[in-house]
Amino acid sequence: MYERPEDLAREKAVMDIIAAEYFDGAPAEKMDQHSGADFLVTERNGAESIVEIKTRTAKVGQYKTYIIARQKYDKMLKLQNRYDYAFLAIRWTDAIGIVQLPLLCEYKVIQGGRRDRNDKADIEEMIEFPISEFEIISEF
Repeated sequence: MYERPEDLAREKAVMDIIAAEYFDGAPAEKMDQHSGADFLVTERNGAESIVEIKTRTAKVGQYKTYIIARQKYDKMLKLQNRYDYAFLAIRWTDAIGIVQLPLLCEYKVIQGGRRDRNDKADIEEMIEFPISEFEIISEF
C-alpha cells in the first residue's frame, strides 16, 4: 500500500544479500504486493520459502524486542501452508537478520503500530518478540 519505487529497490538489494548469504544463491522472485510476502525463494532442492522484508532506521541492538503486525504474522503462517518455509527478514542500519516463522520463542500480543501516518488502521494487535531470535547474516 505504501511501497514506493525506492522502497522496492531497497527490498531487492536486501533480498539479493539474503539470497546469497542465507539461501546459497537461490533465485528470489518478487511476489505480488497483496500476496502477504515480498519474495519467493526456490532452492536447488525444490524447497520454496516466502520472505517478508522490513527496513528499519535503528541499529540492530537499539531495542531488545521486535514487533510485527499480528495480521501480517498470521497471513505469513497461512501462506506457509502453500510453501515449505516462511521467514521474516529485517534490514537495520547496521545489519540484516532473519528468523523462521512460526516463532519458536515465547512472544507477547500487544497493541501498537505506527502513528506517523495518521492512519487509524496502523494501530492494531502486534506480535512482540526478542531481537535475539534473529540470525544475523550480514553486518555493515
